Amino acid sequence: MLIALCGWLVSDERALLDFRSLGINPDDWPQGETKRVAQKYIELREKKNHVYAELKLESELKQLGVAKDLPSRSDIQRLYLDALNEATSLELSRALMKHPDRGPELIQAFRFVSPKSDAIHYGVNIQSFVERMESDFQAGMSERELDEWPHLSSMIGGFNPGRVGLIVAKTGFGKTNLASSLALSASKTLSTVFVNMEMAEHDFAQRLMMASGNLSYRQIKGDPTLIMEKILKIQEEHIARRLFFTKGTTLSMFDLESLARRFKANSGLDLLIIDYDQKIELKTSRETPEWKALQLAVEAVERLAKELSIYCLMLAQESGDGDGKMSGSKRSAFPASSVMHFFKDDAGKNIIKATKNRFGKTGAAVEVDYQPERSFVKEVGPYEATDVLGPIPSDIGKRNRRTKAMPHWNKDGG
Repeated sequence: MLIALCGWLVSDERALLDFRSLGINPDDWPQGETKRVAQKYIELREKKNHVYAELKLESELKQLGVAKDLPSRSDIQRLYLDALNEATSLELSRALMKHPDRGPELIQAFRFVSPKSDAIHYGVNIQSFVERMESDFQAGMSERELDEWPHLSSMIGGFNPGRVGLIVAKTGFGKTNLASSLALSASKTLSTVFVNMEMAEHDFAQRLMMASGNLSYRQIKGDPTLIMEKILKIQEEHIARRLFFTKGTTLSMFDLESLARRFKANSGLDLLIIDYDQKIELKTSRETPEWKALQLAVEAVERLAKELSIYCLMLAQESGDGDGKMSGSKRSAFPASSVMHFFKDDAGKNIIKATKNRFGKTGAAVEVDYQPERSFVKEVGPYEATDVLGPIPSDIGKRNRRTKAMPHWNKDGG
């Protein structure tokens, strides 16, 4: 019946003839009922999923009156459900409207597409992927860029929905400061939730005020009347933004998932920042030691990012070797699309380097202006490595100019 349902969507007579050649006559179906059922199927499919639409429309089908000269109700139901399991009306109808001369070929191709399938047919769905590409491009979402962070955004291929990023740094170096600055920039255009599991809410709010108002720790802890003008300006800039943070308590993975789903439904959610991985309340056992539980938690965050179509940024402690490896579980980096190491190089530059980069170049790096006393981090631009004596020479790959030996340092910042 699905192919019959497409009849009202396809105006070209050639396509209708192709339907009939397969033994399905669209003229057998009352136009009003057919259109209503097809429209409802498409609507449910867009809002819910194929299986839900099928169950709902099976009920609808049972209520359809059997007009004169129509197949029996049981036959209608069989045709309809068979068709639902063989194709999707929206994609097939679009394909037929664009290529009416290829009716049988397209119909045959769509027989491989099932709403309940665990996989997607590549050729059949290319057009829907292109439409997604077009809509993302028009909305500026092909490579989602954070305001004031163009180079970092480009380096990792964008803070795009469905991905997980990890920021790794030594204890006390400034992961929270960096993430707070990213959150403040992101909230200009994106609904952002910062899962704060370390600080009391008042302390965290003060840190955000320091970063957004260029205030020092001494100022923020002093007489507030002396900085009231700046505070009022901060409030004016942020009162209409969607930036939320939690109150400092440790959350389980279940709590995190519930929080994200609630914000997605009620306030919208584009960016979820989790500070930090080892603060998540984990269920451990002999079979699931802490490192394994931590890995499973990051995998759950990845599933959540894909389910809710959000970008998840998680902070993690560095192991202490200076190589950007995570102290909790090195395997936690597996689900991440990018792992960013935040550190200071030998020349004293503050760097964010991609040690893993699924959508960009591994080893790429950006330089940032980091002012710990103001909890402030700002992008400077692409990282240009220098040593203590000046710029790294162009022939560094051949010789180290001081030792005349092969270098231990590479151009990518490793």
